[in-house]
Amino acid sequence: MFNYGNTYKTVRKAKCISQKEVCGNHISRTTLSKFENGHSDITLSNFIYLLEKLDLTFEEFLYLMDDNHGVDMTKGNILKKFIAIKSNLEQDKIEQLVITCNDYLDQEYNWYVHSILEVLTVLQNMQQNPLDKIPCIDKIIVSRIWHYLETTDEWFLLDIYLINSILFYFSMDSLVFIGNNLLKKTEKYNHFTNIHPLVISIYLNLIFLLMQNNLFDLALYFCDLIEEKVSDSKRYDFISVLNVRKGICNQEESRVELGLQTVCLFNDYLLKEDLLKEIHQFRH
Repeated sequence: MFNYGNTYKTVRKAKCISQKEVCGNHISRTTLSKFENGHSDITLSNFIYLLEKLDLTFEEFLYLMDDNHGVDMTKGNILKKFIAIKSNLEQDKIEQLVITCNDYLDQEYNWYVHSILEVLTVLQNMQQNPLDKIPCIDKIIVSRIWHYLETTDEWFLLDIYLINSILFYFSMDSLVFIGNNLLKKTEKYNHFTNIHPLVISIYLNLIFLLMQNNLFDLALYFCDLIEEKVSDSKRYDFISVLNVRKGICNQEESRVELGLQTVCLFNDYLLKEDLLKEIHQFRH
């Protein structure tokens, strides 16, 4: 297990803050010393207090802890790296995270880390197999993850990311219901974090799957619905994908070309290749 206390002590000393200044009247110096030397844990309320005394956010603390250990093996870092993966085109990042997940799971089991590892494996296979030829093992993996999540009372942020990653494996009958449910669940995070990239990603996945099922009118409706959000995101990948898919839906060649030109401006040839495959798929 990682020593949170040692990282805290390192930061405290680097800031030239004494144990006495940190403790105040809130906790004893004995409690702090035991925590810093890895001899005992502390309560969550005390840990939040200690972070505040060093003007540290929890996210920054986790980052510093990873840096101190020289590895990226904390669960928080794994979750962060998983969320940062934009698509299955980022195979190098996926491969590195697979290694990190395996290293973590060698030390202890965690359902989310294990599920992330399985989703990453599915994303790797997606690059090698068309969606209409999904390997049986991938279907089993997705079913296992979904079986657990559908029985929970609430979906939280990581759950939403996991489900969005496996949307491609649901039947059309389930897809619209699950997709709408996902979008509703994101609403509670509007003031917690920048949720817009995730919302756009969900919509773009739904649009593609609707197109695959020849529901172009509904796909076009969703394109119109998120066009402003995509524009506000200032992300070329979102803008390119939306333009190509909207252009396909309403048979507007100029918009398809605009999407391809945009992705070329940023030299993202992997995304360009993927979009060209989409164009070929829906034109033949």
